[in-house]
Amino acid sequence: MHILIAGGSGLLGSTLSRRFCAKDHKVTILTRAPEKVHLPRGARAIAWDASTTNYWPESLKPIDAVINLTGEHISGTGLVPKSWTESHKRRMRESRIQSSEVLVKWIKSCENPPKIYLGQSGIDYYQHSHHATDETGKKGGHFLSTLAQDWEESTAGLKDTTLRRIITRTAPVMHPDRPPLLQWLWSSHGFLGGIAGDGEQYVSWIHISDYADIIVNMILNESYRGTYNVCAPNPLPYKKLMEAVGKVTGKPIWMKQPAYMIKKIMGEASTLALDSRNVIPGRILEETPYDFQYPEFEPAIQNLSNL
Repeated sequence: MHILIAGGSGLLGSTLSRRFCAKDHKVTILTRAPEKVHLPRGARAIAWDASTTNYWPESLKPIDAVINLTGEHISGTGLVPKSWTESHKRRMRESRIQSSEVLVKWIKSCENPPKIYLGQSGIDYYQHSHHATDETGKKGGHFLSTLAQDWEESTAGLKDTTLRRIITRTAPVMHPDRPPLLQWLWSSHGFLGGIAGDGEQYVSWIHISDYADIIVNMILNESYRGTYNVCAPNPLPYKKLMEAVGKVTGKPIWMKQPAYMIKKIMGEASTLALDSRNVIPGRILEETPYDFQYPEFEPAIQNLSNL
């Protein structure tokens, strides 16, 4: 199988590339800077600005599956969260919607189109809630929610094709080199671990190994189609989450971070720390044989902290 991963130079795309190549599949990564990508054997990278496919080499075809991970990072990739300026919010939106629309247009123009399209979305699609939310949950009305809804709608043109279309509403993926786990671990190691707001807001998450296994299964198993929440089955309150981080790092979690202070510092982006996301993988649990390696948070980050 030949798999095209758009926006595949980051942590998630690199992890998926290694998994697919280990199974002897061919991978092509689309990225703005192909010279900076570390490729496993069986993969290649070509330049793409996410705005057109006119210059793609003919040798790129045929493609069996397209995975679209393209999109400006919501809060950056470093220790300090990125502010949500109007320009950053515009880039978040344009990078997602434009890339999806370009890929959909290309797929529909192919004489021999791909058989599978997997587009990433996010769990902020839903209303913020303390109650468990599966794929039947109500849509939210906040910025990240409308962004996710429009992102998914940008691939609606594929509904009238025979292609197998998959949308993954993905929770924050846990890895020690990627926010938010990067920030949680570093703050704890520096004796600055604390509880945001009242600590009762739920956090959904997924270990990067489970994330990669699920996406590989979705591409290779024809029974997957439609929309799935890609997250661990056990979300937990922020307070419990930080207690687990403290146990793993061996450092006390003592600092109180009042909601008003977080809002003053982070502005609109404070939603990432303060709002409740109790999202569960209903369809994966009910319809698939997938067995999570890391269903609980503390063992998951214990494993990741040793990477």
